[in-house]
Amino acid sequence: MNLLNHPKIVCAAALAFALLAATPTANADFPVVDLLNLRQAISRLQQLSAMYIQGKAQLQQVQLQYNLAARMAESIPNLPLRYQAAFAAWTPISGPDTFGNTSGWLAAENNGGTSQAAQGYMNASTPLSGYSAAQLAALPPQTQARLRAQYATMDMADTVQVNSIATVGAIRANSEALQSGMRQLDADSFSSDPSMNTTAALLNKINAADDLILHSIQDSNKLMAALAEEAIIQQKAQQDVSVGAVDASLYYRQQFPAVMAQMTQNMTQDLDNFRFSTSAGSN
Repeated sequence: MNLLNHPKIVCAAALAFALLAATPTANADFPVVDLLNLRQAISRLQQLSAMYIQGKAQLQQVQLQYNLAARMAESIPNLPLRYQAAFAAWTPISGPDTFGNTSGWLAAENNGGTSQAAQGYMNASTPLSGYSAAQLAALPPQTQARLRAQYATMDMADTVQVNSIATVGAIRANSEALQSGMRQLDADSFSSDPSMNTTAALLNKINAADDLILHSIQDSNKLMAALAEEAIIQQKAQQDVSVGAVDASLYYRQQFPAVMAQMTQNMTQDLDNFRFSTSAGSN
């Protein structure tokens, strides 16, 4: 047992030492006590006792903090076995090239690039024939307006398709770098290395995960924007068809009376002049 751990024993020993120090050693039959020194010794002893109690309380508090920090530093056993999983990886797209006009499209789907996507798309698509200025001018104004709208729809559809190919190609081209970062983050997250599990390391991994999530969300938004553009073009094409049907119906209703009047203006007179012959004709 360590006697210094008991405040009462320490106080008694200090008091005895103070009394002995105040006792003369020669030429006296009775001890003489210096009350001033004794009072100072007792005061000092009380201060030491208070410091001891305070120090002991601080030590207990530090011990509790240490136990909490040690508990919080404990990692889950077999963390990779519990949570680590494999996910599907992006792979390059490939396909047949029977007449040599699909390789550009496939290359753009794998590597991105607007010019490459445009060239690959045009090589694999049916070109749109155009009207000459004279041919277009010879058509009625309503037909000209309808043709312009239809050509605009097809031009925008080509543009949207090229943009979609370039977007998918860029995402696929950057997928390997993204997957490499995710694999490294995965390894760091499941690592048992103490340097990978400090507070700073944990915050860094959280920031890296948030950054990867933001990039993935951005790619998803790009794909959703491409799909939205295609839906808009499809809606416009439908609208062109509907407008054409309404215009044709309106033109029919407007022109029908005049056409019928032209067809029937001489019909009454012709019917009056027409007679069935009841006698047999002979040559």
